[in-house]
Amino acid sequence: MYSSVDKDGIIRNPKSQYNGKTWISFLEEYKISNDDVNKALANVKNKNVAPPSSSGTTASGTTASGNTVNKKVATKKVAPPKEMGKITDFQDWLDGNKSDAKLGAGKGWATGYTGGVINQGKNGGGYGSYGPRTQKAWATYGKEYLTKDVGALAKKGQETADQEINQQFNQNTETQNTGYQFT
Repeated sequence: MYSSVDKDGIIRNPKSQYNGKTWISFLEEYKISNDDVNKALANVKNKNVAPPSSSGTTASGTTASGNTVNKKVATKKVAPPKEMGKITDFQDWLDGNKSDAKLGAGKGWATGYTGGVINQGKNGGGYGSYGPRTQKAWATYGKEYLTKDVGALAKKGQETADQEINQQFNQNTETQNTGYQFT
Protein backbone atom coordinates (compact mmCIF):
# COMPACT_ATOMS: atom_id res chain seq x y z
CA MET A 1 0.00 0.00 0.00
CA TYR A 2 2.80 2.41 0.92
CA SER A 3 4.26 2.41 -2.59
CA SER A 4 0.90 3.73 -3.83
CA VAL A 5 1.11 6.94 -1.77
CA ASP A 6 1.82 10.11 -3.76
CA LYS A 7 3.86 13.11 -2.61
CA ASP A 8 0.74 14.66 -1.06
CA GLY A 9 0.06 11.60 1.11
CA ILE A 10 -2.88 10.37 -1.01
CA ILE A 11 -3.20 6.67 -1.88
CA ARG A 12 -3.17 6.34 -5.69
CA ASN A 13 -4.07 2.79 -6.58
CA PRO A 14 -7.20 2.30 -8.73
CA LYS A 15 -7.36 -1.38 -7.72
CA SER A 16 -7.47 -0.54 -4.00
CA GLN A 17 -10.55 0.27 -1.95
CA TYR A 18 -8.39 3.01 -0.40
CA ASN A 19 -7.74 4.82 -3.69
CA GLY A 20 -8.05 8.56 -3.08
CA LYS A 21 -7.93 8.28 0.72
CA THR A 22 -5.10 9.78 2.71
CA TRP A 23 -2.27 7.63 3.99
CA ILE A 24 -2.90 9.07 7.46
CA SER A 25 -6.54 7.92 7.44
CA PHE A 26 -5.39 4.43 6.42
CA LEU A 27 -2.86 4.37 9.29
CA GLU A 28 -5.43 5.64 11.77
CA GLU A 29 -8.14 3.20 10.64
CA TYR A 30 -5.85 0.23 11.21
CA LYS A 31 -4.04 1.82 14.20
CA ILE A 32 -0.64 1.61 12.52
CA SER A 33 2.12 3.70 14.12
CA ASN A 34 5.15 5.22 12.42
CA ASP A 35 7.24 2.61 14.21
CA ASP A 36 5.11 -0.12 12.60
CA VAL A 37 5.59 1.47 9.16
CA ASN A 38 9.34 1.72 9.65
CA LYS A 39 9.55 -1.89 10.84
CA ALA A 40 7.59 -3.08 7.82
CA LEU A 41 9.77 -1.05 5.47
CA ALA A 42 12.86 -2.47 7.17
CA ASN A 43 11.74 -5.91 6.01
CA VAL A 44 11.52 -4.84 2.37
CA LYS A 45 14.53 -5.93 0.29
CA ASN A 46 17.08 -3.25 -0.77
CA LYS A 47 15.75 -0.26 1.12
CA ASN A 48 16.89 2.28 3.69
CA VAL A 49 14.62 4.05 6.14
CA ALA A 50 15.41 7.48 7.46
CA PRO A 51 14.39 8.24 11.06
CA PRO A 52 11.23 10.25 11.67
CA SER A 53 11.62 13.99 11.27
CA SER A 54 9.63 16.72 12.92
CA SER A 55 7.45 17.11 9.83
CA GLY A 56 6.84 13.43 9.26
CA THR A 57 8.50 10.18 8.32
CA THR A 58 10.74 9.94 5.29
CA ALA A 59 11.14 6.51 3.83
CA SER A 60 13.30 5.47 0.90
CA GLY A 61 12.94 2.17 -0.82
CA THR A 62 13.43 0.24 -4.01
CA THR A 63 10.35 -1.04 -5.79
CA ALA A 64 10.15 -4.44 -7.44
CA SER A 65 10.89 -2.76 -10.78
CA GLY A 66 14.11 -1.28 -9.38
CA ASN A 67 12.94 2.31 -9.04
CA THR A 68 14.00 4.23 -5.96
CA VAL A 69 11.06 5.70 -4.09
CA ASN A 70 11.34 8.53 -1.59
CA LYS A 71 8.18 9.38 0.28
CA LYS A 72 7.60 11.92 2.99
CA VAL A 73 4.57 10.95 5.00
CA ALA A 74 3.22 13.72 7.15
CA THR A 75 2.38 12.64 10.64
CA LYS A 76 -0.74 14.03 12.21
CA LYS A 77 -0.06 15.36 15.68
CA VAL A 78 -2.59 14.00 18.15
CA ALA A 79 -3.69 16.24 20.99
CA PRO A 80 -3.66 14.66 24.45
CA PRO A 81 -7.02 14.23 26.15
CA LYS A 82 -7.92 17.12 28.45
CA GLU A 83 -8.65 14.81 31.37
CA MET A 84 -5.01 13.69 31.34
CA GLY A 85 -3.81 17.04 32.62
CA LYS A 86 -0.07 17.54 32.27
CA ILE A 87 1.57 14.94 30.04
CA THR A 88 4.66 14.88 32.25
CA ASP A 89 2.53 14.05 35.32
CA PHE A 90 1.06 11.06 33.47
CA GLN A 91 4.51 9.97 32.23
CA ASP A 92 5.95 10.27 35.74
CA TRP A 93 3.08 8.16 37.07
CA LEU A 94 3.74 5.59 34.33
CA ASP A 95 7.45 5.52 35.22
CA GLY A 96 6.55 4.86 38.85
CA ASN A 97 3.81 2.31 38.21
CA LYS A 98 4.25 0.72 34.77
CA SER A 99 8.02 0.24 34.41
CA ASP A 100 9.99 -2.92 33.67
CA ALA A 101 10.68 -3.13 37.41
CA LYS A 102 6.92 -3.30 38.12
CA LEU A 103 5.72 -5.31 35.11
CA GLY A 104 8.72 -7.44 34.18
CA ALA A 105 11.67 -7.01 31.84
CA GLY A 106 10.66 -5.62 28.45
CA LYS A 107 7.08 -4.99 29.58
CA GLY A 108 7.42 -1.41 30.80
CA TRP A 109 5.29 1.25 29.16
CA ALA A 110 8.26 3.01 27.51
CA THR A 111 9.51 0.18 25.33
CA GLY A 112 12.99 0.77 24.00
CA TYR A 113 13.99 2.97 26.94
CA THR A 114 16.27 1.80 29.75
CA GLY A 115 14.13 0.06 32.36
CA GLY A 116 10.97 0.76 30.36
CA VAL A 117 10.86 4.33 31.69
CA ILE A 118 11.47 7.80 30.25
CA ASN A 119 12.93 8.97 33.57
CA GLN A 120 12.00 12.61 33.03
CA GLY A 121 13.81 12.60 29.69
CA LYS A 122 17.10 11.31 31.10
CA ASN A 123 16.73 8.06 29.11
CA GLY A 124 16.18 9.89 25.81
CA GLY A 125 13.56 12.09 24.17
CA GLY A 126 9.81 11.94 24.44
CA TYR A 127 9.36 13.46 27.89
CA GLY A 128 6.41 15.82 27.81
CA SER A 129 5.28 14.71 24.36
CA TYR A 130 2.09 12.82 23.52
CA GLY A 131 3.83 10.46 21.13
CA PRO A 132 3.03 6.87 20.15
CA ARG A 133 4.19 5.31 23.44
CA THR A 134 2.29 7.79 25.59
CA GLN A 135 -0.80 7.42 23.38
CA LYS A 136 -0.68 3.64 23.72
CA ALA A 137 -0.09 3.94 27.48
CA TRP A 138 -3.07 6.29 27.79
CA ALA A 139 -5.29 3.82 25.93
CA THR A 140 -4.07 1.03 28.22
CA TYR A 141 -3.70 2.76 31.60
CA GLY A 142 -5.64 6.04 31.29
CA LYS A 143 -8.65 4.93 33.37
CA GLU A 144 -6.36 3.57 36.06
CA TYR A 145 -4.45 6.87 36.10
CA LEU A 146 -7.65 8.89 36.40
CA THR A 147 -8.85 6.76 39.32
CA LYS A 148 -5.44 6.48 41.02
CA ASP A 149 -6.55 8.75 43.86
CA VAL A 150 -9.98 7.17 44.39
CA GLY A 151 -8.66 4.47 46.73
CA ALA A 152 -6.66 6.98 48.72
CA LEU A 153 -9.63 9.34 48.91
CA ALA A 154 -11.95 6.52 49.97
CA LYS A 155 -9.49 5.50 52.68
CA LYS A 156 -9.10 9.10 53.78
CA GLY A 157 -12.88 9.50 53.69
CA GLN A 158 -13.32 6.43 55.90
CA GLU A 159 -10.67 7.70 58.32
CA THR A 160 -12.40 11.09 58.44
CA ALA A 161 -15.77 9.45 59.03
CA ASP A 162 -14.28 7.27 61.78
CA GLN A 163 -12.75 10.34 63.42
CA GLU A 164 -16.05 12.21 63.28
CA ILE A 165 -17.91 9.25 64.79
CA ASN A 166 -15.30 8.94 67.55
CA GLN A 167 -15.46 12.68 68.25
CA GLN A 168 -19.22 12.61 68.40
CA PHE A 169 -19.18 9.54 70.64
CA ASN A 170 -16.62 11.15 72.94
CA GLN A 171 -18.63 14.39 73.10
CA ASN A 172 -21.81 12.49 73.90
CA THR A 173 -19.99 10.49 76.56
CA GLU A 174 -18.58 13.67 78.11
CA THR A 175 -22.01 15.32 78.06
CA GLN A 176 -23.59 12.32 79.69
CA ASN A 177 -20.94 12.25 82.38
CA THR A 178 -21.05 15.97 83.05
CA GLY A 179 -23.26 17.01 85.93
CA TYR A 180 -23.96 13.56 87.18
CA GLN A 181 -22.66 12.24 90.37
CA PHE A 182 -22.92 8.63 91.26
CA THR A 183 -23.28 7.90 94.93
